[in-house]
This record gives sequence, structure tokens and C-alpha cells, in this order.
Amino acid sequence: MSSRDPETPGNRAFATSAWVTNQATMSGQVTWLDEATGSFSVELTFNKAQLDALNVTDGEYAVFTTVAGGAAANAKYELSQTLSFQPEDDSASEGGSTGEGSGDEGSGNEGTDTAASGSLIWGVKESFRTYVTGTIASGAFELDDVAENATGEFVWSNGTGSYDSDAQIGELALTGSVHFTGHSGQLDVTLANPRVEITSETTATLYVDVTSKAFGSSPAVNETGVAFATLSLSSPVTSDEEISWVDAGATLTADGAAAFAGFYQEGQALDPVTFTLDLSSDSTPTPTVSVSSSSVAQGDALTVSVSGLTEGQKVSATVHSEPVALGTVSASASGTASWSWKVPTDFATGQHTVEVTDSNGTVLASTYFTVVAAEENDSTTVDKASSENGQTETVQEDTCTAYSVSGASVSWGFKQSFVDYIEGSIGNGSISGSWGAGSGAYNTESNRGSVSFTGSVHYTGHSGLLDITLSNLRIQVNSATSATIYLDVESKAYGDNPGVSASNVAFATVSLPTATQTGSVISWSGASVTLTSAGADGFMGYYSAGETLDTISFSFPLGDTVECDDTTSSTLSGTSASSGTPAVGLAAGVLGLGVLLMAAGYRSRARLLAR
Repeated sequence: MSSRDPETPGNRAFATSAWVTNQATMSGQVTWLDEATGSFSVELTFNKAQLDALNVTDGEYAVFTTVAGGAAANAKYELSQTLSFQPEDDSASEGGSTGEGSGDEGSGNEGTDTAASGSLIWGVKESFRTYVTGTIASGAFELDDVAENATGEFVWSNGTGSYDSDAQIGELALTGSVHFTGHSGQLDVTLANPRVEITSETTATLYVDVTSKAFGSSPAVNETGVAFATLSLSSPVTSDEEISWVDAGATLTADGAAAFAGFYQEGQALDPVTFTLDLSSDSTPTPTVSVSSSSVAQGDALTVSVSGLTEGQKVSATVHSEPVALGTVSASASGTASWSWKVPTDFATGQHTVEVTDSNGTVLASTYFTVVAAEENDSTTVDKASSENGQTETVQEDTCTAYSVSGASVSWGFKQSFVDYIEGSIGNGSISGSWGAGSGAYNTESNRGSVSFTGSVHYTGHSGLLDITLSNLRIQVNSATSATIYLDVESKAYGDNPGVSASNVAFATVSLPTATQTGSVISWSGASVTLTSAGADGFMGYYSAGETLDTISFSFPLGDTVECDDTTSSTLSGTSASSGTPAVGLAAGVLGLGVLLMAAGYRSRARLLAR
């Protein structure tokens, strides 16, 4: 191809040509299509940079044919066709197009930016999930506007974004979070609001908001839009209205490793990511249903959750095979709804389906779960003698069943103002120790249970004159809305105060929020705590009964069934719910009226500052 004066005929045109490409004489470029006519075709590729460099202003671009090298010149075969090029923004492919005649008829698909909704499935990292919920970390995860599917992956279904099919770039942004906790609250990581930026046909980046407490040598993190992982994309699966990338390989970035509390190094493989863009112009979120566990025992609780609804939409859930209606609820502002269902003790074992339907009975989404046999029956057969006829009859009596608790976690700082006082310039002291893992039992039917925690917290100040140890924390859940904190209290004598040595002090009352259950873990978060009169006496009179203490959060992983006792059954409980040791009320005669820190005149000032 050359640029020339189009009026110059024949071979003389090539003497003044500026060649861009000369593919016609290259090996393999000529294809004879018809021996009789001698016609052929060849595909020419034009390099835009080369064309721009020629800077042709007084001629035109044209494509030429000529005889092969060594043959006599023959004007019969010296043919030409002028070309024109469309601007780059309007062409179907880079560099323009060729055509017959005028050459201005382009071909190809036109790319469009299309508004889209979408969803994303990602489990973060399976080994991390197992570690958090296992016996080492003894933790759990909480979901906000996110569902969990049958394989344990997390499902975001409220995405918005765009996709350019020509450029193969796009974006999908979603809301919702996964909150991981473990090691009695020391591990605390939240991953929220994932966003996928598609950068090419084969690459993308996953961004997330990360919040985490300091853990080990890793500092606390509170960052938005962290480039958490790179994604390796395979060919997408497309339909008329959707385009999906399935199991995209995810690799942790340096920024992601730093934000993820140092649990993994840069380059670590994460769980694959699957995401979908709905390209229909009037697209709406697709409802997705999930269950709290893919396998549930007879008598246990199952939570059914659905997302992708519209606010206020009325939906119903039904369990099959033998239909069991779970009720009708309205979707929240975030388009989610949930049901909690206790599997009947005689419910058929095997695989079952749960369906979510709208007000017209249309099935919006469904999933399956498996019911397994309970390890123990919920009733016991006893023989009783009939007083009327002397015969023996068999009577079925319901028995109370609780669940063992092990690896429980608790997060409680007692009272921040007291901590500031101890560690400040007045107390000039220190605080050491922490709460360990807890064990006990909990009854999901009566909302009662008792869990005792190992560990202790030791407060010292005023050059050792102030010395108090709180240990053996026990939480007695009395109902769905109330609990009691029991503690052992030890303090040194000082002044006219003989000190304190008391066990199982009913230290504080707890007002419980609604419990949340994820899998087999039941949790309470941010429960308000109030000091009791026994707690005020036990704590050397620093605070009065009714004083508001720091909020408390705790989680009970539920295990095997166990027999009920007075801590888990309201019918067996006595006047005080304890684990065999009576609650201690401390008399003023034992404790005195308080403890003097430095002098009578100093005491009131110190207490004021401590508050």
C-alpha cells in the first residue's frame, strides 16, 4: 500500500510512493482463488502509528497490485483502490476498516456502556474460615446484608455497576460485610463492600473495605477501597441478559496482606471469586436464598435467609418435602428477610428443600438442606403405676435438653474510666491479664445457660496500695433479655479495710439484645451492663450500685446435647442460678465501708476522678 497522486497511471506511480506495507509479495500472502480468472484475496493490517508518521496532506491512501518480481511491467495488472479511514472513536476496530468502492463502510460490533446489577460469591479463604470457627481461635463470623450458601461461601447480591463489551472493562460494586472474631475478641476483622474492577479480558482487581483490631505485631487497620486481590479471569459465560466470570483465581496483594492483619503473605491464593453482571436495562436484583447450615439435626434450629428483594416486599418460606410453612415477612430496607425454624424432633431425615415465594405464590428462590437424626431423643419413657387399677402404663414425659458449650468467647473491659484512672498519672498503675475460653451449657428453648471463662484481670496502682483481681468470670443467661455476671474478687487490705476474698459474686446484671445465630454459634453483641449492690461492695466501694459499666459481647458455640441442670432449666432452678456455689452477697461488716487509698481527704477526689 502506498500514498500517491491518484491520477498517475500504471507502474510509474510506485517511483514516488511512500510504502506503508508490501504484503502482496510476502510468502503465503497471495491465495489464488480461481485458476481461470487469476483472482486472489489478501487481508491487510494497517498500523495507525505508521500512517500518522507519513503525515500525508497532498495525496490519498490507496492499495495497489503489480506483477511479481522479475516479470515485465504490465499496466494491466497495475491496479489501485483508494481508501479512507474513519476516526478511531467511530470505527469498529483499531486502525480503521477496508472496503470496496469508496471504502467507507465499516464492519464490527459497537461497544456500549451498560448499566448493570450484579452479584458476587467469595469465601475469602476456606482455611481461614475453618481456623476462626475452630478450637484454636474459638471464634465466629457475622454477616450483614450478606448470605452464606450451602458450601460456606459468602454471597453478595445487591451489586450495581457497568460493563463495556467492546473494551472488555467494567466495574461491579456491592454492599454488605463479613465480620470475623476469635481469640476472645483479640482477632477482629471486617471485610466490607467488595468492588470488582475489570481491567481487561483476563484481569481484574478486587477491592474491599477493611477494619481490624491490632493483632500480634500487626497494627489496627481502618481503610476503604483496599486493592485486596488480583483476579485472573477466564472466558465469561454469557447470555442475552447476563455475563458471568466463574471461579476467577484470586491472589492476595501486598496491600491486602498488610490490611488482613498479617495472616497471609503477598501472593497467597485466596478462594476463587464468581461474579455476575445483569446487563438488562431494567434489571432488578435476583433473590437468593441460603440456610445457616447445610446439615441440621432433628430438634435443632435452622435459619433461612433471602436477599435480593425490594424493600417491603412480602415473602413466605416453605419447607418441603412434607410442606411446613415458616410464615410471611416483609423485606428490610436492604432487601433481605429471614426465618428461624426449629426442626421438629420427628421430622423426616434426608434432603429437603426450602422455597421462598412472593405474595402471588411465585417461587423466587430455593435451596436444599439435609436433616440428620438427633443423637438423643427429646423424650424418655417411664413406667408409672396406675393408682386406680394397679396396672402399669407407659407414659411419655418431655425432658429438658441443653447443648454443651466449649470455646466460648467474651469481650468486656469492665469500665473505661476506671482503666484510664489506673493507667493515668493519679493511679500510676497497670492492668494485666485477660479472659480465656469459656465452657458450660445453654438451652435454646428456655434461653437459659451458664458459661464459665478462664483467666483473670489484675489491677494495681498507687505503688501497690491498690490491688484488685477479678477472676473466673461466669455468665448466667436467665432469659432472652437478661443475664448476670458472676466474678471472684480478691483485694489487699488497706487502712481500716480488711480487704475482700469472695467467690461467685453476682457482680452485674446484663440487659441482652436479640441474639444472633450463625451456624451453631449463638452470640450477643454490645449488651448493657449495670453494677449490682454486691458488685459495688465487692469492688471496694469505688462505684455505687446502678453504675453503668462497659458493654459486653459474648458468643457460645453449641455442641452436643447434655442433661439440663438448674442453670439451663427454669423448672430446675432455685432461688439463685448458679453452678453449685451460692451467689455471694457481701455485708458491710465484712468489707467495711470501703477502702481509703491515701487519706480520708484524698478518697473522695480519687473516686470522683475514677468515675
